[in-house]
Amino acid sequence: MEQRTYHGNLDPRDMAEALEAEFNRGEYVAQQVGTGENIMMQIATRRNQRVGGRTALSVAIQRVEDGISVSLGQKEWYGLAASLGQTALEA
Repeated sequence: MEQRTYHGNLDPRDMAEALEAEFNRGEYVAQQVGTGENIMMQIATRRNQRVGGRTALSVAIQRVEDGISVSLGQKEWYGLAASLGQTALEA
């Protein structure tokens, strides 16, 4: 898990809304759970995607004393690996 702290007058809701606006379109879907001081985001590829498999990234955003802390969870790579394997077999 990777973690970063951003210093300044920052609000977890603003960061979550920015992530949702950036990733909730095209090939991705973004959703947030929680409000206020602690928010969990999940950014994932859409379910009906034909290639690349299903991958997801979890983002935990929480208020700390002098800003916000953002932690990134691990991605689900098995979907991508399975898709690449299937493509290799078809070739």
